[in-house]
Amino acid sequence: MEHRKCYELKDLISEIKSRLHEINNAFFKSNMIYHIYNELGIMWSILHQFRIEKQPADDDLYFMSIQKIAIKCTQMRSDLKPLVGESEKKFNKEEVEREYMILRRYVLGLEKSIVKQFYFWDKGVVAKKILSIERAAANSSKSEITIRRYIKSETVKAYKLIKIWWIPIEELKNIKRGQQK
Repeated sequence: MEHRKCYELKDLISEIKSRLHEINNAFFKSNMIYHIYNELGIMWSILHQFRIEKQPADDDLYFMSIQKIAIKCTQMRSDLKPLVGESEKKFNKEEVEREYMILRRYVLGLEKSIVKQFYFWDKGVVAKKILSIERAAANSSKSEITIRRYIKSETVKAYKLIKIWWIPIEELKNIKRGQQK
């Protein structure tokens, strides 16, 4: 399945998560709003450039997640713009943190939809649910070590994005039935 689009999507999620990390760090800096505002702009630009250059189709499984993140970045920047340069006391930090957590959930959704897209390209089936190794172990009543062994032996099809392995739930059903790849 390793074709050009896979690398492009892996690069996209890596860049987006890097920006998310910078936003998280901004909560501990002076001039916090300015830093968050700028990072949201960079994140939006990355998404916009990806949409222009790669032209994902509306039916690509990750397309709606990209749209949600871009809209959230725009909305957060709009909310923060009047506060840039203002005193840190004039805004509700808890509200900014709440919006940031929503953005993080959207990025996690993008990761999972990218894995669904990879699985679709590999198997021709849309995965119903994507699990981390920890969740897969709990869901299958197997240990995390056993799940990792299944991945290594290619008994279970899994996808690594950045540092996290993601497993389509359909692959766990094969383990439960004792089926091998």
